Amino acid sequence: MGRHGNETRMKKIAITLLLALLLAASTATGEEATQVVLSFAGDCTLGSMKEYQGYASHFVTRIAELGFAHPFSGVSSLFATDDLTLVNLEGTFTNAKKSQDKAFVFKAPPAYAEILPLGSVEAVNIANNHINDFLKAGKEDTIAALEAHGILYSGEGLLAVYEVKGIKIGMTGYSYPHTNTLKKLEADIATLRAEGCDIIIFSMHAGTEEQYKANREQRNVAQGAIDLGVDVVVGHHPHVLQGIEVYENKPIFYSLGNFAFGGNINPKDWDTMVMQVVIEKDENGVRPVEMRIIPCLISGAEKASDFCPVIAEGDHADAILRKVQRYSTNVDESLFKTGVLRLTK
Repeated sequence: MGRHGNETRMKKIAITLLLALLLAASTATGEEATQVVLSFAGDCTLGSMKEYQGYASHFVTRIAELGFAHPFSGVSSLFATDDLTLVNLEGTFTNAKKSQDKAFVFKAPPAYAEILPLGSVEAVNIANNHINDFLKAGKEDTIAALEAHGILYSGEGLLAVYEVKGIKIGMTGYSYPHTNTLKKLEADIATLRAEGCDIIIFSMHAGTEEQYKANREQRNVAQGAIDLGVDVVVGHHPHVLQGIEVYENKPIFYSLGNFAFGGNINPKDWDTMVMQVVIEKDENGVRPVEMRIIPCLISGAEKASDFCPVIAEGDHADAILRKVQRYSTNVDESLFKTGVLRLTK
């Protein structure tokens, strides 16, 4: 497809998104419906590996120069205009020196937590394999930094509730979940429902690194979570994009890939995406009614990442959509042509 063809396609997607927003604003099904937009992105490592602290090209040093607003500035049109943004926080905010004895440990000073509110990120998942990189002290420092900046956090038994426009959204998450984890998740769901949550989001840190196809365990856990009452499953950990599934009319995103990623200045795969879910509340209840896919790149720079994700355009946007479609199941192909899919009629 030529440049002009790509421009036309991107314009069509933009028009479709605009029409979807206008439709949402004018929906009339008895009482006027209330809608909120939730945005989800993948692995956000807002720090550097311990041995690279102070290197000119790495995250902590570069962001000290570019400013804390830099990492999410390329997607501000998405995060600043939605009602909730949730990402996976893949690292720590700490000055602790003692770390786990493993190949990759990530940290930034606690002040770097300000990146999140400046980027219009309201909530993070901390159920992953890096929250304990700097042991108990590092985790406690990270939680304290998040609290100091008003960021909600959830994972491994910690629950979060966010209310917007009269809709309560509950969040939970687990790292390397398996089918036995569903018992813990069932208890979390019961607690969140008892607190009045209308929608429950499950962050699932699972899968095999650098594998584009979700494995059977991921599918069993994700589908099992929805069977228990979860409304949206958000996956991460493989560090590459995986497919999407619609199960029981609920969206599953198996892996959103890297996003604002300080873990590597030049990872093998720069493709990523933001997934948005529209939640609607009317006389029939509260439910997901639409999802949107926005292809992105982890950086608009060349060769070395500047740690600022941007919205993809043209051929690259088309290629990302085709990649995700290749690994998706039970999803109408219109999502990958228009960027929008209605979940209910």
